[in-house]
Amino acid sequence: MIHEGWIAVALTVWGSMWLFGPLAQPRHDPSVISREWWRGYPLRPWPLARALSWTELLGIGPLITLACLSSLVVLAAPGGTAAVTAAIAAALAQLYWLIWAGKTVAALAGWLLQTRAGVTLAAVQTAIMLALSFAGWVPAAAWLLPRLGGGGRQPWSPPRPGDCPSR
Repeated sequence: MIHEGWIAVALTVWGSMWLFGPLAQPRHDPSVISREWWRGYPLRPWPLARALSWTELLGIGPLITLACLSSLVVLAAPGGTAAVTAAIAAALAQLYWLIWAGKTVAALAGWLLQTRAGVTLAAVQTAIMLALSFAGWVPAAAWLLPRLGGGGRQPWSPPRPGDCPSR
């Protein structure tokens, strides 16, 4: 059986993808119902957003997240009906919060990319990401992997007394 702490770690990592995912595609709007469809209607933005907020729950991402959050209900099952009810409410609230936190991060990233500082920050972030993804793994691989074919000591281990030639 998996310890509850690991489930909390997995849910935290999965939930953080709702926050960091929009940073990878800040101009992408994954909404099911697009805002542009409503531009011709005499509706104010906030009442329209409240009325259509439930549509953000439609899609594969919220469905997978709901499946992940259902682990909270399974963990609460031995606690009785009150615990299961609280876990269901917590899972639904967490799902709704994660979706809207992701939308907020996407909106902030889109706004930030319209400024000079935001574009500079995005360029530095992209440069670091590319440098690490193309060559950043090399020092880690040299540290983690033994020398291939030599069958000897690890590259990071200190020399043994017999390794150094004497005078």
